[in-house]
This record gives sequence, C-alpha cells and structure tokens, in this order.
Amino acid sequence: MSDYLIAIGVAATVGAVAWSVRRLLTRRLVLVTVRGASMEPTFADGERVLVSRTRPCCDGDVAVFGMPERQRVDGLRWLVKRVAGVPGELVPADLRSIVAEEQVPVGFLVVRGDGARSLDSRQLGLIPQASVLGVVIYPVRPAPAVRS
Repeated sequence: MSDYLIAIGVAATVGAVAWSVRRLLTRRLVLVTVRGASMEPTFADGERVLVSRTRPCCDGDVAVFGMPERQRVDGLRWLVKRVAGVPGELVPADLRSIVAEEQVPVGFLVVRGDGARSLDSRQLGLIPQASVLGVVIYPVRPAPAVRS
C-alpha cells in the first residue's frame, strides 16, 4: 500500500512540475508560422519560428507584432518583420513622407520585410512597441504536410 501511495505522490509531483514548466514556457515562448513571401529569403512561407516574448527588440532583430487594426486586411492579425529602427535612431529617409518625426520616438519601431514586396513601415508607419508579441530567436522546420 505504501509503494502505491509513493507512486501516486511521484506521479502527482511530476505532473505538477510538467504543468508548471509548460505554463512558464508558454508565457515566455511561442511558435509562429510565417505566411507569405515578405521575409524571404530569411524565412519562407510555412516556416515556423520560435519567438521569445521576454526579449526586447534590437535593431536587426526579427519581430512579431500585431497588425494595426485600422489597416487590417484579409484577416491579417500578426506580421513578422525585421526591426530597422529603434527609439532614438534616425527615421530612414524614405519614410520621412509618412513619419513626421526625424528620430524614432520612444515606444515605437521601424520595421521592414526582407523580401522585395512587403507590408511594413513604408505603408504602416511607426509600429508601437506595445504591439510586439516577441522576437524570433530560432527558426524551426516547416510544418509537416498533411497526408491523406
């Protein structure tokens, strides 16, 4: 009987630890699937990336952020783009007609797609840092194809 209780206790402890670790990781990490060609050749359509929700954005990072509601099209909710300007840096010359500021203001980012065609700060303007889900830390293999 005591071995049975010990086994139950161990199983309950392992289950509680696994649940705690999973909860901690899902708060800090998220898996995102890239859609479209705007980040090629860095990330292809269908490729998955691991995103850190706790790492701050730096110039050159690839960030996942919420699509501004006023500009949502075709159900786009999240965008994956490279950070091309952080607070305090000069706003790129080709954005000065869209962005009134000379420097990227505190709380905002400039983003660009790596591909030739991309929906980014050239159309969206400055991106609020508050809308950033996280920073890509690791590419993952593409999602497996479903076979019938």
